[in-house]
Amino acid sequence: MNNTETVVLEKVFLQSNFKIPRQLLVSTEIERVEDVIKNGLIFHFRSILIGTHAATEYVEESARVPISWWDHVKERFFPEWYLKFYPAKYRTIETKITTTIIKVCPHIEFPPNDKRHFDYLEGRGRGQ
Repeated sequence: MNNTETVVLEKVFLQSNFKIPRQLLVSTEIERVEDVIKNGLIFHFRSILIGTHAATEYVEESARVPISWWDHVKERFFPEWYLKFYPAKYRTIETKITTTIIKVCPHIEFPPNDKRHFDYLEGRGRGQ
């Protein structure tokens, strides 16, 4: 008895394109790193942009979680009558997240020759 299954494979092409404005190319550093663990390449692009601090948001959250894996097992699988005598123990994890929003203008030239870029960065232009 032959239990052979045929699988048909095809080539799938992958392409990634990045458009980097001329003004950014002046200050762009490109680094290529070989990823020996996953047998590939990693490209890092680093550049300088002109921007301004637009806003800061703060979020505080807390979560009540079992204190150990055993308490998690008790909470998930044990019946309520058992938990009345041997309750699961919990701890509270508090998280504070700060998000800073920065408005950038990637196509501004040096020296700046167009006032509209500054109007945008200061909140007086389009794109609000």
